[in-house]
Amino acid sequence: MEKYTTGEAAELCNTTVRAIQYYDSNNIVSPSEVSEGGRRLYHEKDIDKLKAVCYLRSLGVSLKSIKRIFAEDNSSKVVATVLKERKLSILEEIKERNADLKEIDEILSAFSADNQPIGGLLPIKPQTEKKKKGEKFMKNNDKKLTKFRIAMLLCLIPLAALQITSIVLWIVQGIWWPFAVWFAIAVPSAIGWSKIYFDTVNYVCPECGKVFKPKFKAVFWAYHTPNTRKLVCPHCLKKSMCVETTREPD
Repeated sequence: MEKYTTGEAAELCNTTVRAIQYYDSNNIVSPSEVSEGGRRLYHEKDIDKLKAVCYLRSLGVSLKSIKRIFAEDNSSKVVATVLKERKLSILEEIKERNADLKEIDEILSAFSADNQPIGGLLPIKPQTEKKKKGEKFMKNNDKKLTKFRIAMLLCLIPLAALQITSIVLWIVQGIWWPFAVWFAIAVPSAIGWSKIYFDTVNYVCPECGKVFKPKFKAVFWAYHTPNTRKLVCPHCLKKSMCVETTREPD
């Protein structure tokens, strides 16, 4: 049986020794064996798991999500579902890029034919920042969901600022009523955003691959990570970490 030191494991996984040590200390991937001299030795199955962690991290999946996924009995199916959703996102991006290429070809063709300044032929589009390589999976995975989360965050930031201010005033100066005002605004806002989020998001079952919308109560109380939630699929009736999506239910 092949055994690898921490340094060799890092080299095989194209990552750093510090990363391997971090995964070990946080019980994400620990070596199967520790020698009498205290050397941590990774077996082939450990290397396979480390490679999976490194790949998911390259997609921007959080370590918290990865750790939770690996704790599931159907971890391979959950990972496969995450990758399928990523594939759909890439195909959508390819479709958009192909449409852009077609538009550019049409503009260049018209420019060549009319021999006029090319600026007069260009469509006016809103400027967007080019996506950086390694951008978080959440942002690349589902553009509609990303836009919704950004909008939600922009609305919640003022509430967070009000909360901090009200707590400081209460503690430092004994003025309690700003906290009461914050509480009166925060509770309806939280309920409202939860309802909107529920209406926007559906879930992909890693067991059967079906997209479904669970009941609000099930979503609200379910254990979750930034991109998954533990739910019972109404199609196969199995409970697992389902992946968030804005695709329509099957």
